[in-house]
Amino acid sequence: MADSTEPRNLEEAKLDAHYGALFHALNERLFRRLHDGILFAKFIAGASAFSLLFQHADKFWGLLGAAFLTAMVGAEIVWRPIEASYEHRDFSRSYNALLRRTDLNTVEEFDRAMAGIEDEGVGLNSLEMVAYNKNVVAEGYESYARPLNGWQRFLSWLV
Repeated sequence: MADSTEPRNLEEAKLDAHYGALFHALNERLFRRLHDGILFAKFIAGASAFSLLFQHADKFWGLLGAAFLTAMVGAEIVWRPIEASYEHRDFSRSYNALLRRTDLNTVEEFDRAMAGIEDEGVGLNSLEMVAYNKNVVAEGYESYARPLNGWQRFLSWLV
């Protein structure tokens, strides 16, 4: 990679686009897993509330399951993980399509095309460093990888 005093070259511009695609792919996987976890919790809570309310058992556990089910539905409405997942998938596809284009031969052309991708989706900033490390290691720049904190390592394991 070039020093910061040198002008940016096309390889570095493509590294930025690859980073964008990877960052959004990681966010897509995270939000998809969050959605799947909420669905599983809703299924368990709904099944337990249904079975406990219709048995002549203690109504407390049935009401607790119903309250948990309501909380999971509320979390899904507020966080909208499946929509965020679709949004990040589209951003990732846009960056990958940009990387496949062969008509962009200068940094200026590539930057203009990359500016057309409006990637202001909801994402976790903690995944930025994970995506950066995966990007530089994949391109052969292992010495540029940075250490991750515990939360970033957990998210890296999760996605």
